[in-house]
Amino acid sequence: MIKRKDLYEYWKKNHTFKNTCNDTEGANIIKLIKQIPKIYVKKILQIIKFYMISINKKFLLSSTVLEIYNYLKNGDYIDNTNLLHILCELVRDYWMILKINGHSGVAICYYNRAFDLYDNEDTFLEKEITESYENFMDSDDFYYKIPTLFIDVEEKEDL
Repeated sequence: MIKRKDLYEYWKKNHTFKNTCNDTEGANIIKLIKQIPKIYVKKILQIIKFYMISINKKFLLSSTVLEIYNYLKNGDYIDNTNLLHILCELVRDYWMILKINGHSGVAICYYNRAFDLYDNEDTFLEKEITESYENFMDSDDFYYKIPTLFIDVEEKEDL
């Protein structure tokens, strides 16, 4: 058996997820959006969307999403919550959405599918993985998901 924190660290260093921007591609997105004033959130989200489409990717790493969120957030709780929900849907390594990594409790609650809300982060990271590593970390089911950012307004109305 292996502990979650050890597995997460191993995967972070040694695994590339399909359809997911790597650290370099994430850094390119951040460079792009930081050239635009952060008051233009909708335009920035469009740039993220079109950049990801152009490189044939659907997901980002949690660290990239956190950096984008921290750049774009403002003092308005509702705006920040909406932004968080749009961005966190793009996270592929959802198990890294933790407070110790800088993420909010809302992000953990909604998007860390591996986190048991009765745990604290220390016990969560110390737990041993009992299910198959591949199914836990890189199941094909995840890749069929289409983040809301990629759905056109007309298609959203049909949902």
